[in-house]
Amino acid sequence: MLSNEEIGKQLKSELEIAISEYKSSNKLKKTEKVFNKLMSYDFDEYKSDLKKKVVKKIKKKWTNPKEGINPEQKLDAILFEHEFPQEKDQKTKLYGIINWKKETITHVKVKMGFSYDFAEGLEQINGIKTQFFNPFVKKKLGKSYYENGVLITEDKALAKCFQLKGIIAIHEVFNELNNKNAFDKINKNENFHFVFGEHDDEYYLILSI
Repeated sequence: MLSNEEIGKQLKSELEIAISEYKSSNKLKKTEKVFNKLMSYDFDEYKSDLKKKVVKKIKKKWTNPKEGINPEQKLDAILFEHEFPQEKDQKTKLYGIINWKKETITHVKVKMGFSYDFAEGLEQINGIKTQFFNPFVKKKLGKSYYENGVLITEDKALAKCFQLKGIIAIHEVFNELNNKNAFDKINKNENFHFVFGEHDDEYYLILSI
């Protein structure tokens, strides 16, 4: 199992690779101003809000039998899945993963496969917000960066760079919460993971417990 320190290092390495590939492409000439704006985005407010919301959701939603959760089921992972950023204040969908016949995980990019089931009450429920994607659909960068209310590029490579910055922010919050035992109430197996990714795209570890 990867340590959380290793997860943090590998996520930063993935971001460096994504940025390097984007900068070496012919896309940067057209989108350099947008790219620079997004790469300088301040995640502090998002991280502060996320920390509070996760603590509340663990108690009120993700472990609460009144919400249909089966407290006897041990989870192998919790997956947060988002769509391509095309709507403001987007929320991830949460899936509790059980009976996951996963391969040995040696890298932060995870292949979920299909050998798992969903836990009772933890299938496609509201997860965490990803409002850091709002610059893609809200005029937060300045009017000149938008056309018809949408960021002038729908370039998935640019979105990948920004997604990885967001994933690193989420990892930092979850790591801090884990150090304060915030996830102790979740009934989980050994080698439990939090996973985050775009629907039908790549998935990344954000925490191991």
